Amino acid sequence: MTVQEYFDKGKIAYENDDYKEAIKHLSKVIELEPKLIDGYYNRGLAKSKLPEYIEAIEDYTKAIDIDPNYVIAYNNRGLVKAKLADYNGAIEDYSKAIEIHSTYTKAFNNRGIVYTKRKQYKEAAIDFMKAKTSILKVIALGEEGKKVAKIMLNERYDDFFNRTTINYVEKEDYAAIYIQSLEIIARLKVKDEEMPISHYTKIHVSEEMLFKSSPFRISSIHTNNDLKEGNTLFHYLFADKEMSTQIEEYGAFTGCFLFNNDSLNPFRLYGKTDDKEGTGISISFNEKFFNKDVIAPLNTHIASISTAINKKKKKKLPDITHSSDSESKEPERKPLFRCIYIDLETKEKDVVSLGQKEKSVFKREGKTDNDYNKYKQTIDEMQEEIIKALKELREQAQKLDAAIVYKLLLNLRYLVKHAAFKEEQECRIIEIKKFTDKDIKENENGCFYMDYLKLTPENVEKICFGPKAEDIDQFKQHLFQKGYSEKDNTFLCRSKAPFA
Repeated sequence: MTVQEYFDKGKIAYENDDYKEAIKHLSKVIELEPKLIDGYYNRGLAKSKLPEYIEAIEDYTKAIDIDPNYVIAYNNRGLVKAKLADYNGAIEDYSKAIEIHSTYTKAFNNRGIVYTKRKQYKEAAIDFMKAKTSILKVIALGEEGKKVAKIMLNERYDDFFNRTTINYVEKEDYAAIYIQSLEIIARLKVKDEEMPISHYTKIHVSEEMLFKSSPFRISSIHTNNDLKEGNTLFHYLFADKEMSTQIEEYGAFTGCFLFNNDSLNPFRLYGKTDDKEGTGISISFNEKFFNKDVIAPLNTHIASISTAINKKKKKKLPDITHSSDSESKEPERKPLFRCIYIDLETKEKDVVSLGQKEKSVFKREGKTDNDYNKYKQTIDEMQEEIIKALKELREQAQKLDAAIVYKLLLNLRYLVKHAAFKEEQECRIIEIKKFTDKDIKENENGCFYMDYLKLTPENVEKICFGPKAEDIDQFKQHLFQKGYSEKDNTFLCRSKAPFA
């Protein structure tokens, strides 16, 4: 086989998480063309996934020996050194990458993470601001990250926070409540091992997405079934105050998902054809449909990584972590967050629960009681942390201007729902935009929405027809024609929910 053929096989193996197989094929690439930096660099990527960190460092070093200006190799070698707690070595590599390419934001961000771990908070804040890293991603680093975030807010880094608190000289208390709310959001992120996650919709809508490449839409929050969306958090914080009726400049757009792909109530409520219950469909997505990073719904600073790095023509083959259509204008993937449910009718309003998978769903997925017990313990611990954080948030809010607090909690408020909706066990992707944003569109019914990603065989895990949905065989034929080859005999199924 040729170098390119071995490389392509390595790429496929890498994308399928078969890193040992990828290493085998990339080793053949190196054997046939020892001076090709892609072979060493990409084998280093695969080795770092196993993880074989020392061997990965050796491959990145070899790539750098061939091309001393190979900036991405310096960055990735720094990542591996950081995993080995070689923070001095990591900083040296990130600094070298920045020396070669002064606007390489990934290196600034990664160096900021190491500075945070070393408690060099000012240096970390400077690097994160140069990288245009979101405040939420910094806070997600833990207690040390919160200290860095406070410095960044003091430096007027966050435009939204600055505008919201513009009339206040003393902003420390508002900064504390803003950071606390973002910390709660970071804890709510749904993990890859909780996938797949399901979206219920009409069959004709699913056909547009699956067969005609129409993007998944995230819709204005005002089209949801809860008419008081966004208000529950305010009433939890300020039981005796009225909400401001001031018109806001931002709108929230959500994509709603459930942990259960075959649940009777969602099939009765959503996706009805001719207003008939049970005639919809649920589409289950895997982790490739969502972002692994923590990104705030309103992201005022998004890192714009330069594509100018390594313009030398020494690289003859593509980086195996990028597809050939990397120049497309596909929207950025969004992280998925579980919802918080609060019972406002209890005296203390502290009955809080989180969206999660039920035991029955674990059983249906073929997992064990032990799997579920470990998961439930993690969720229970997270729930206790959220309850504590919400109480602290409420205590902090009492001494502040309620209208300003409500605005500052814009990122969190659409993840908090009334306990009446707890049965749905919902999670969401959320995008918050100014109403003047050019990405906001209007459908034929006058409802606003934004386009998200397109559905592909790579991100769709399973499809379930509602108990009363029709034409499943014809639907299956179209699926296979579009490349959705059946992974197993449950890829396309009919709901087992009892419905007469």
